[in-house]
Amino acid sequence: MSKLQKAIDKLLNLDQVFTFKEFEYLLVKLGYSEKKTGKKSRSRKAYINSKTLHIIRIHKPHLGNEIKRYVKTYLISELKKQGLL
Repeated sequence: MSKLQKAIDKLLNLDQVFTFKEFEYLLVKLGYSEKKTGKKSRSRKAYINSKTLHIIRIHKPHLGNEIKRYVKTYLISELKKQGLL
């Protein structure tokens, strides 16, 4: 099983801890890159897919590195809409 598939499986299992680093890795592998949104947007992150121009926006976790369950649900739904999951 590849590292990408492990990251996808971990995302789809809502009970497992999914870190911000894993989140960024997954999006980069799926064709997204971070979009610079301005100098005051330190915790707000936007990722854009270079082919479809689809944007995913989230807040970077402040305490700890764990992505919250509702963010994982949002990410799963957005990636399914794009046909990436």
